[in-house]
Amino acid sequence: MSHIVRLALGWTLFASVVAITACVWLFQTRAEAQNTQGQNAVCTSQTLCSGSTVGTRAFIDASMFLNPGQQGNDLCDTINGILGSRFGVTYPPHGAVIDARGISTNLTCTLGTPWAEGSSYVNQPSTILLPAGTITTSVPWALPTNTRLIGIATGPGNNNLLDTTLQASSGFTSTAIVQFGDSHCPSSGCQGISIEHLTINGIGQVVNGIENDNCGLLCYVDHVNMYQVLGTGLKVSGTNATDSGPYTDITFDVGSSTGSSTQCAQIINTNGTRGIHGMTCIANPDATNGILLDASNNSIEDVRIIGFYNGIVVGSNATAKSNLLLNIYGDTLKSGLQPINLIQIYSGSVSDLAIMAVSNAGGTGTTTIQDLQTSTTLTDPYVAMYALGESSSGGNSRFTTSTSAAANNATWMFGSGAPPQTGCVMGSLYSDASSNSTGLYVCNPNGSGSYAWASVPVN
Repeated sequence: MSHIVRLALGWTLFASVVAITACVWLFQTRAEAQNTQGQNAVCTSQTLCSGSTVGTRAFIDASMFLNPGQQGNDLCDTINGILGSRFGVTYPPHGAVIDARGISTNLTCTLGTPWAEGSSYVNQPSTILLPAGTITTSVPWALPTNTRLIGIATGPGNNNLLDTTLQASSGFTSTAIVQFGDSHCPSSGCQGISIEHLTINGIGQVVNGIENDNCGLLCYVDHVNMYQVLGTGLKVSGTNATDSGPYTDITFDVGSSTGSSTQCAQIINTNGTRGIHGMTCIANPDATNGILLDASNNSIEDVRIIGFYNGIVVGSNATAKSNLLLNIYGDTLKSGLQPINLIQIYSGSVSDLAIMAVSNAGGTGTTTIQDLQTSTTLTDPYVAMYALGESSSGGNSRFTTSTSAAANNATWMFGSGAPPQTGCVMGSLYSDASSNSTGLYVCNPNGSGSYAWASVPVN
């Protein structure tokens, strides 16, 4: 009996394989017969694909439409023609995936962008898969609402033949190579715009990489390299960019050239974003500011900064409240007369700022945190926490784990027994946590020009 069961199972498996093979063969045959340009074939019957097949509009192969002089003249014109239903295939109003990865020639966009090509403008939801190679443009790529742009990125670096590179042409005069949103966005802004897995090359020109001043919800950047962009790599500004992000895994490298306006990123005058999470900023020779944080309710974390006199500057251009800086690392060596500050806090515009887990390998002449609002400078190579609160009675609430003897660096410590007899910072507190505690100590002047711990009387 067991042999009969095994035999039956074997025939069942064999029959299933034959049926699947027949289905695939029939699918391919009918797909070839259908020959719907640019569309994959799908079955319309549930019985072993024995029914008719039709072209699916959910996934469109753009390489089928690149035919200079007859259909698509270059990459941008081809995508524009698909979005605008110019090539005999009606583009679905709910959007589709346009796969341009099979296009390897005619990558220079001569008349515009995939959305504005010559006199033809289209605004359709889409996910566009870009090919490997260098795509040269003379005008900004202004992405309309509900547009996802996905390239091919093999890792950090520049102009890898296997990567997608969007490159500004020589003499590029616009402010940014990529813009989130355009003039067709509603007054409240666009949504659903993203760009990921590609390189943006400014070829050493003072131009911004990505600007977002018009896109909020579901608008983000992921795994993007900025190379030789001598303006701002990522600029997020205005109320319409509220709730945008996160902006993740971004590499900014100016190569061998830089300028006074070069900076990795700036967030300014928004009402809160989902933050920058993962960024490497490289400038050689040194540039002035790495990241400018001029807005409230943001987080910047997992950042490495190389070659900037000021790594992260908070509140230099606008009010900055309730922000978080987390896991920030600077490995810049002092190479000039200007000071090098990993984090610089401006006076009068910053409050409720939390800084955690920062370190600076700059060495002598550099600072990890420079707080201009409380006249505090921390040269510690590692600082676990620095919190700047709100102003009151001519001062600020503040806490730090640093025990540096720098001026105005008061902190609160505790131990078992009396405090150490070494010097202390004016205003610091010490709690004796032993069982026979005598209470609280405060650091006061000792009358000889230095400071010492003095017990606070307990009534």
